[in-house]
Amino acid sequence: MAESFTFRLEAIRRLRRQERDTQRRVLANAIEHASTTQRHIQILNEQLQGNVSRSRFARHTGPIDVAAMRTNEFHQGWLQQRILESGQMLGERQQEVSQERKNLALANQRLRVLDKLRERQHARFTLDQNRREQTSNDEAALSMYQRSRLLITEREGV
Repeated sequence: MAESFTFRLEAIRRLRRQERDTQRRVLANAIEHASTTQRHIQILNEQLQGNVSRSRFARHTGPIDVAAMRTNEFHQGWLQQRILESGQMLGERQQEVSQERKNLALANQRLRVLDKLRERQHARFTLDQNRREQTSNDEAALSMYQRSRLLITEREGV
């Protein structure tokens, strides 16, 4: 009966696979946070553009309301400040994504090392098993040949 292949480092391989999967989830979260920040910046930019176009339109439609202009300018300044802060946050998030990509690449590499080792050991196991099987078959064939030779010599001698 042929024995089955067992990889002695299978537990470590499973742990490394779990680490890789965890790292994938961490990277996905980091990408999601970065894209959320990017969408937030887009919304703020759209609000700023709308505010600017409304103030331009208001300047051409009649008497100028100084209080409304000041409020509008204050709001534009506030939006610009939020855009700058969000841009800085986006840069941090993109660095985080970059770092998490490196961590994922490292986790993949560590898993690949064990996978390659497992493949090599499996190939070696299969080769050894084939050699043993071939040796067993050769011995059986030789034994059958010797028995048949004995029978032939006994028949000829009788």
